[in-house]
Amino acid sequence: MAKSIETIRKRISDTKTEIEELRLGRLTRDETEQRLVDFVDEQARKFSAENFVIQATLGAGRIRDDLFEVHTRGVPGASDQFGSIAPWICWAANEQVKKHLINTLDSMATDLCSDTPRDEREKALADKLALLDELETEEERLVCESEQKGVPIPRRRDCRPEIVLAAEVA
Repeated sequence: MAKSIETIRKRISDTKTEIEELRLGRLTRDETEQRLVDFVDEQARKFSAENFVIQATLGAGRIRDDLFEVHTRGVPGASDQFGSIAPWICWAANEQVKKHLINTLDSMATDLCSDTPRDEREKALADKLALLDELETEEERLVCESEQKGVPIPRRRDCRPEIVLAAEVA
């Protein structure tokens, strides 16, 4: 019986590792590209050309020469509330930023991206979670069976209380 529990505990450990890998949610190359493009476009939308032009019209008849300088507080419309110039860069060089990020992605995709589409990853995660429930339920059944025979087997430190309580009720 102890051997059976050891085998199940090894499978539980392996299944938990697989679940964590699935939860990392590594995206496919195409999903990652879309995420990068969306980020650049969102940053570009934060930039307000109108505010920038308004700032250029203020003063005593000349365009402010510090309009393109980056300050920690930023020029209204040129940087976000944290002083980031990402919105301005993404607005001014939108396609170049996208192209650079996608080229970088292409050079790293083999090591970083998944080959499995999101819906398949989500199904695999659900399957692994169901398997984990089955394995932990079987483990608890064997622990209880062993206790009834007078051979106590300690529970894992990370055993889920709901599994233990469900076995006690049954």
